[in-house]
Amino acid sequence: MRVKDERKIEVIYEATLHLIQEVGIAGITVAKIAKEAKLATGTVYIYFKNKEELINQLYLHLKKQTTENLFVGFDPAEPIKVCMKKLFVNALKNKMASFKEGVFMEQYYHSPYISQEAKQIGQTKMLPIIELMERGKQELLIKPIENEVLLGLMAGFVRQLAQAHIVQKFEMTSERIEHSFQVIWDAMKA
Repeated sequence: MRVKDERKIEVIYEATLHLIQEVGIAGITVAKIAKEAKLATGTVYIYFKNKEELINQLYLHLKKQTTENLFVGFDPAEPIKVCMKKLFVNALKNKMASFKEGVFMEQYYHSPYISQEAKQIGQTKMLPIIELMERGKQELLIKPIENEVLLGLMAGFVRQLAQAHIVQKFEMTSERIEHSFQVIWDAMKA
């Protein structure tokens, strides 16, 4: 059995992301991915049995990277506002640096291609944020509303700011990031 070349997997992932940006998830095929990656179609099949497995593995790969970036410097023992600011800043910087990856992850999460395993893993990786929000509610620092509302508020705001930065060239200076966090904190705090 041949050893899989991790560089080829990365090339396949990059080609997949590029094509998804152009034609969406439904518009890609293994043959198109192989062509974009400058590989033989059979080579892609050495690594992934079909398109569904490829995009599920790509999602899990990106979810792992995104989660690691989200929790850089995060210490749940710190004060709630400090933790929320780290998460907000990390999420914003990651979304700006990995915009096409984020677009794929959102498309994929709401597509029929997502596996239950991938959905479960994605939800599990968000548990530290849920626990932080619950702690904030118990300490009467965060509004006692559903976590889905709070997550949607922060995630939607981060998505919009990253899009403005990427598409409209709205530079997210440290001052703008600070002001943006204050807006989100004011919306969440009790």
